[in-house]
Amino acid sequence: MFGENRDSETVWFAMSAPYRNEMRAKSLLESKGIECFRIVESRTGVKSRKLLPAIHNLIFAHTTKEQIQEAKNGVHYLQYRVKREMGKNVPIVVPDDQMAHFMTAC
Repeated sequence: MFGENRDSETVWFAMSAPYRNEMRAKSLLESKGIECFRIVESRTGVKSRKLLPAIHNLIFAHTTKEQIQEAKNGVHYLQYRVKREMGKNVPIVVPDDQMAHFMTAC
């Protein structure tokens, strides 16, 4: 998907934050100026209201390949979601129009 000339293009990367590290990953990315989207649901208990991930381990980052690579460098809990293409693992990239529809639906 990414050649040398596309590494500076801003796209939506599907990222994984295993072991319930979604909020930690989101905070890290936002501290580096990267826009994030995470699906949350609200649960109201007797004493409190919590925002919890609707889909665990999943976060979307709107950035360039260079920026996300730099942000995740040395961070073990932030990983690319990948697909196999021609024998290689390639990061999953969601097109802007599809991501806009997805965010509207959520």
